[in-house]
Amino acid sequence: MYFVHLAEEQPGVDQWIEGAALTRRWIALAEGRRATQAEVTALLNDLARRPEPGSGWFDLWLRVRFWASQEGFEIAFHSKNPWAR
Repeated sequence: MYFVHLAEEQPGVDQWIEGAALTRRWIALAEGRRATQAEVTALLNDLARRPEPGSGWFDLWLRVRFWASQEGFEIAFHSKNPWAR
């Protein structure tokens, strides 16, 4: 849990806190009751809104997208890298 580790090492850094929260949100969807399409779409949208992400953000987005695809959720809207120029 990359962002959780960074948030613990560097408390008060907003991007790590936000990344840790989004990671926990994904884990809750993956391990809890069956997630809804709306919840998955909202999570992917929230990840894609991150301005100027680093590789950790891209990796998290890829992993969430892969998980969503494997679980049968519609991800066509999220099929392209949101940060590609």
